Amino acid sequence: MRNTGAYLLRETTGTSGLEQTLRDAVAILAHHLTPHLVVGGLAVQEHGYFRVTTDCDIVVGDVFDAVELLTSDLSGPFVHIPGCQDTVKDTRNGVLINVLPAGRVLKVGCRVPFPMPQDVKDEPDFVPLEKLLSLKLDSWSNSPNRRLKDKADVIELIKALDLPRNFPVDEPVRAFYVETWDALAAARDVRTLSFNTGTRGLAPSAFVADPVIPSVKQRIRQGLQADFTRPCVDGRARGTR
Repeated sequence: MRNTGAYLLRETTGTSGLEQTLRDAVAILAHHLTPHLVVGGLAVQEHGYFRVTTDCDIVVGDVFDAVELLTSDLSGPFVHIPGCQDTVKDTRNGVLINVLPAGRVLKVGCRVPFPMPQDVKDEPDFVPLEKLLSLKLDSWSNSPNRRLKDKADVIELIKALDLPRNFPVDEPVRAFYVETWDALAAARDVRTLSFNTGTRGLAPSAFVADPVIPSVKQRIRQGLQADFTRPCVDGRARGTR
């Protein structure tokens, strides 16, 4: 986990326990020669969009085997979550780990499967950016009202990294990516045109700030504290990706 901005975000928002949990889980999996990939909010942070998340999402080849490996040591930090066969909890800080199935989609209706991890690593191995965006767009398109955060992640990563229109996302969601990219480009063009032509001669009172959600920097300054306690929903600790 090498992104300085992501590290500072976790340190200043009380979510630094995520890194400890993820590193310990990955070390256990590596000890048992189990490859993994990290997806979800932590992957979004490490790829360059710094927004708060409160759990870990890990993709493995065999979910039930991985859960058993993580919880087999009764003196270790990880325990089963009753009613959630694919989720474990870190008893030290309450962080949840969602264990996801490689080669399969999250739920019926999704079209982009989780990638198959190839390498055993004792450090967190984050999913490539193109696959992360594909998973996010797939999740959003399947539940557009409930998974708005996934669409927001894609938008903010495109903006933060200045991604090109032909970025190689998976084919099932390519049209969604291009549509999103074009909308962002059109918005930039409108703002530029308004600034260059439409604002001349206007009184200062004509400029009204848009009501926006506080930025990550504002949340950091406010010292936002994360709530790690989340109940299971539909047999899972929370929606993932």
